[in-house]
Amino acid sequence: MTSYKKVWWISLFIKLIIAILLPLSADEAYYWVWSHFPQLSYFDHPPFVAWLFKLGSLLPDIFIRWPAVILFHLGFLFWFQILKLNFNEKQILTWLILCLLSPFMGLGAILVLPDSPLFFFFSASLYFFMLARKKPEFISFASFGIFLGLGFLSKYLIVIPAFLLALFSYFERGQRPLKLKSIFVIVFFGLLLSSPVLIWNWQNGFKSFEFQMQHGLSEGSWRWNWT
Repeated sequence: MTSYKKVWWISLFIKLIIAILLPLSADEAYYWVWSHFPQLSYFDHPPFVAWLFKLGSLLPDIFIRWPAVILFHLGFLFWFQILKLNFNEKQILTWLILCLLSPFMGLGAILVLPDSPLFFFFSASLYFFMLARKKPEFISFASFGIFLGLGFLSKYLIVIPAFLLALFSYFERGQRPLKLKSIFVIVFFGLLLSSPVLIWNWQNGFKSFEFQMQHGLSEGSWRWNWT
């Protein structure tokens, strides 16, 4: 077993233990309430975080975070495959340690938030995007669309990397542009997997999309020092 995989297992074990000991935060309790009222989506976020709490509720109460913690941590496995293309074992280990020491990837990954499934699905979508560019096969394009769709069920923020990957694909040198059939496969599976959010917004006057647009773009000016 490689050194970074050993660290991956050890860090997962530590996260699972800490997840048992810490009480739920205010945001987590909010999403936990959602899980008691299953919906296709919710006002200020897509539903996947509530679905993870629902899955955790099938376990004893102290393990309620475990499905989300495990899902988040599995996202690193896709990054290992991506990084192996250009980095050696020691470099990947260094990258993993730095990630685990960061607030978001380390202790923050214990909290059950929309970012938990988002990290996993974004990582998976990026891996299959790279695979599709290398081997343009139906399963790669379909998987890319599927994980983008599931990412949209996690957090609307997934539209930003999806847009950037589309731009990269268009301007990438030395690569043929995507065929119309491949684009159709990506869009079809992306829309199919994100359909719960789309249906809920259709039924509720697109209130969730409207709220997030106002929430993200309501500031009148940008303060560089805040960033």
